[in-house]
Amino acid sequence: MLDSLNGLRESPNQANCHRSYSAVSPKQPPLGGQSLNWRIHKASPMCAGSAPSPHAPASMILNYVFFSLQGSERLEGAFKTLFRRFWDCYLEKIGDREMLQVVAPFFDFRTLVMASPVWYPSLPDGVRSQLLAFLFGVLDEEVFDPAQVNRYCGT
Repeated sequence: MLDSLNGLRESPNQANCHRSYSAVSPKQPPLGGQSLNWRIHKASPMCAGSAPSPHAPASMILNYVFFSLQGSERLEGAFKTLFRRFWDCYLEKIGDREMLQVVAPFFDFRTLVMASPVWYPSLPDGVRSQLLAFLFGVLDEEVFDPAQVNRYCGT
């Protein structure tokens, strides 16, 4: 579904924490079949030096996992790059390692929404199962490890 994201390009000449990424829409566009040109601009309050509530980053970065699972049944490629860059930037600039201890319930709330047939009725059962595996995998850990997402998803 999101094969074109493998060609994600990073815009040059931007600070480490503020990067732009652009890609042409996928061959089979999501959400109504419309073709999209879109840009992800990674400039957030996390890079400004103040730690946000866990809810905002948890909801935002789980979308990278969600879209990657739909495209390849694992976190990889451009979405993995975005996911890792978020965590690298957040931990480097903010230094809030406690976030890794408290983010699980926020991940799990968003995961329940994404796995719900009410909100995403056409989501493949395999992806739904991986999301639920992620939910339980994250809850089983004392500290969330961003490098272990695929293990949490059962892949």
